[in-house]
Amino acid sequence: MEIGEKIYLNINDFLPPERKQKKRVCSSYSKTKARAQKLRDENLRHAEIVRAKNRAENERNHPGLYAILRSEKFLASFEAVTGLAWDSSKDHDIKHVRYGLYLIRESERDAAEDRQDQIKRAQEALKRAAIYQERRRQLVILATPIWADRTKILEIYLLCRSMNKEGIEYHVDHVIPIQGRIVCGLHVEANLSIIGAKENISKSNKFVLDEA
Repeated sequence: MEIGEKIYLNINDFLPPERKQKKRVCSSYSKTKARAQKLRDENLRHAEIVRAKNRAENERNHPGLYAILRSEKFLASFEAVTGLAWDSSKDHDIKHVRYGLYLIRESERDAAEDRQDQIKRAQEALKRAAIYQERRRQLVILATPIWADRTKILEIYLLCRSMNKEGIEYHVDHVIPIQGRIVCGLHVEANLSIIGAKENISKSNKFVLDEA
C-alpha cells in the first residue's frame, strides 16, 4: 500500500457476527409491482372474455332457460323466495342458472302442494257438511208428524230469514231437541223458537227440564 492511497473499509469487518449488517438486495420494486398489476389486469380481461363466451354459448344451447331468467316474473320470484336480488354477473355459469331455477320450482311446487292440501281440506269439509245436512233433513222429516201445521212452520222460518237481514244472525231452534239425550221433541210450530245463533250453537242438543 502506497502513501496517499485511499483505503476503503467495510464496517462489517469490525463487527461481531450477530451485529453484521445484511447486504441489501437491489431490486426494482416499482417495476415488479407494475408487472404484477399488468398481469392481474390481463387475467381479469381474460376471465371476462371467457365469461362472455360461456354466457353466449349457454344462451345458444339453453334458450328456454335464459328466456325464463330474463323475465320479470323470475326476478320477482327469486327475490321473494331468497330475499336477495338475482346476481346476473354469474349468468355465464349454467350451474348457477339451474340452481336459481331449481329454487323457484321448489317454491312453486311447495305452494302448489299447499293449494292442493287446502282444496282437499275444503272438499272434505263440504262433504262432511253435506252429510250433516242430509242427516239433519232426514231427522226433521222423521220428527214431523202428519198433523203438523206446515204453513205455520214455514212462517217461522221466513220470519227468521227476514230478521237475519237486520245484521244479527238468528236460528230457528227446537225447544226440545229432535235428537236429545233425555227426550226427543217434534218438528212442530209449538216446539220452534227464534233465538240468536250463538245461543243456539252453545245450546246444541241439550234440554233442561226446568225450561220446559
